[in-house]
Amino acid sequence: MSKPVLIYHYANNVTLTTKSKDFRESVQFILDRKEPTQFTPFKMVAESTGNTFYFDEIKFKSFLEGNYTEAEICEATRCEGLFRNTEDVVITKHDIIDKGSLWKLLDKHYILVDDDRFLPLKAPLDGFVEI
Repeated sequence: MSKPVLIYHYANNVTLTTKSKDFRESVQFILDRKEPTQFTPFKMVAESTGNTFYFDEIKFKSFLEGNYTEAEICEATRCEGLFRNTEDVVITKHDIIDKGSLWKLLDKHYILVDDDRFLPLKAPLDGFVEI
């Protein structure tokens, strides 16, 4: 198995890189770690390809349990970047997405990271910053 260089991004510009582990070992290592933060990374980047993945902790744990293949987890979490909205996004009078919500960019659309709903908005839009 290949040993990809994977860069995990945490809040406050903290990154952690794995180099000597295969994909599964790297994910297991990250989910088992308590340092450099007590938190799960929000993004993983494959150095060789530049591919970016939203680090969905539930999906990656499911991958470790054998419910996804490596190809399937990569497809399920792939994105072109992660963004936060800098202002409230008004969908309708009673449907407002709070400032600072997490969005992934995929196929020229910002998609709200929310397990309860699918909300795509055509990109680019003012008021979104990449993280």
